[in-house]
This record gives sequence, C-alpha cells and structure tokens, in this order.
Amino acid sequence: MIGPASTPTPSQSFRSTRGEEPTPSKRYHARQIPVDTSKITEIWLDFGVSVFIKVVITNNLTVGTYASNTEYWYASPSVSVDDATSLDMGSQSGAYGTAQIASFVGSLDLAVMWTQVIGTGGWTAGTYTPTAYKARLYKATDPDDDRQQIGLLLEQDDENNLRSVTWYKQSNTGKIFDVTPEELTFTAVMNAENEPSVDPNDIENGTWYYANSDG
Repeated sequence: MIGPASTPTPSQSFRSTRGEEPTPSKRYHARQIPVDTSKITEIWLDFGVSVFIKVVITNNLTVGTYASNTEYWYASPSVSVDDATSLDMGSQSGAYGTAQIASFVGSLDLAVMWTQVIGTGGWTAGTYTPTAYKARLYKATDPDDDRQQIGLLLEQDDENNLRSVTWYKQSNTGKIFDVTPEELTFTAVMNAENEPSVDPNDIENGTWYYANSDG
C-alpha cells in the first residue's frame, strides 16, 4: 500500500539489528503498496533512536523466499505504542538480494504479511475499531497532497508484539502513497481532552477511508 520509492541514503535504522524478543504470530492479509517495478522497497519506522518497524516490499520481484507483490512487516517488541509519541519513517529502494534484505531486517520478527495490490475496493469509508490489547493512532501530512492528512494506527498485544496495522487516508486513491516518501514524521493523535485517540476525526473531522491488515 506504499508507493514507489526513490533511493535515499540508508539511515541508522538500516544498520541496526535490534529486536531479539519472542516471535509474534505471523499473519497473511491482503493490502497494497504501489508497485515499484524491478526494485525491492525497504521502509523503516523508528521511535527516536529505537528501531521499531521495518517493511520489505517485493513489488514484482521474487527474491529467495520473498514472494513477489508482497509486503513483509517486521517489528520489535522493545517499543510500546504507549511510549512512542512520534515515529520517523524512512525508505529506500533498489536491486536488493537476500543478503542485503537479511542485513536490513536483522533479528526483527515477522509480524504481518500481505499482498500489495487491493485497489480502491480494499478501502472502507468510516472508522476502524481496534481489537488488540492496545493501539495508537499517528498522523502525518499526506505526501500526495499537503492539504490533507494520513493516519497510521498500530495495534500491539500485552507483550508489545505488533498485531495489526491500519492506514487512514482522506481520499480513496487505492493506496496510501502514490510515491513512497524518502522520509516522513508521524506524531501521536490527541483528542480534545489532550488524551491519546484512535479516532481519525481527531486528526480532522470529515470523511476518512481505511485499510486494515486483518482484511
């Protein structure tokens, strides 16, 4: 569900291999990140200096055991969404092989898999209700339209294992990004009482579309 990326300089996240904790359950779902032909896309989400989430997107390539048109989300239970008030996202893309992908992922555990392409029919108008032990919603300026916002809802179990991911967008384009940004900062959403919120209407009141990793 994330669009094609240009090729920025790898960040410290790329070099880190933190995340040697109990393995969360592995799930396969239908989602979409726009295809960047003949390249592997890698995305990371960090909380400060702590590695939190890394995503490998295969686009139209099959590399080793990585199937084409698939997203692989890895996460570290060392980070709790209760503590993470902001997330720094970065991306890079290139002709990566299994060794480079393994170096990028490090020892993080696979949490969620899904297919890339779901189209506009894979997005639902409305608000998603989290079902896991805890959840937090983050917001960022939409890289496709700086007049709009996007949302990223992350759910964890009681051991901080990533269980579900939900993207929010104000326009249903069938994907979260047209082109994956090299960097993007997400901040936690708060309600009118200055408490953490999982309601996208606390980002901006209006129509929202969501795509959730549980299908």
